[in-house]
Amino acid sequence: MEWTLSPVFGSYGLVSLIAIGLLFVWFFVMDMQGLTRVQKWILRIIRLLLILLLMLAILKPGVSWTKQREPEGTIAVLMDKSSSMQLSSGDGKKSRWEQQLEVWNGLWSNRAQLGNQIRLAPFVYDTQLQSLGQKVLVRMSVALWPSLRVRLYRAH
Repeated sequence: MEWTLSPVFGSYGLVSLIAIGLLFVWFFVMDMQGLTRVQKWILRIIRLLLILLLMLAILKPGVSWTKQREPEGTIAVLMDKSSSMQLSSGDGKKSRWEQQLEVWNGLWSNRAQLGNQIRLAPFVYDTQLQSLGQKVLVRMSVALWPSLRVRLYRAH
């Protein structure tokens, strides 16, 4: 929480002059004839409180605070399922599809780092985009090609 002051006309100097003038009036203007000593003190205290309230109004105080919360959203993960993904990757040990799945599995296993409000939405594409569902958790097999079965994680 942060407190701020925004004085009228943006000038603390003007506010200071007004404060000096009001205190001068409070101190030197005493039209208290016919009042008892207690009534005079009560009147002085009431006038002082009014001056303080007026000064507070002239300073225009404000408060601001920031509420932090986890971001919400969905991350769409696009995975290529075209026939070119059957070719070997740059290292020659795995196909492009297997490397792509390693990236997906790494993303999935580290999803807690994204926060509780972030969902992963896997999609595959070739000539068309196909959603595999937004919730992802339990392992399942999805046949994307007759010759290749892919392991993805599916949520409850």
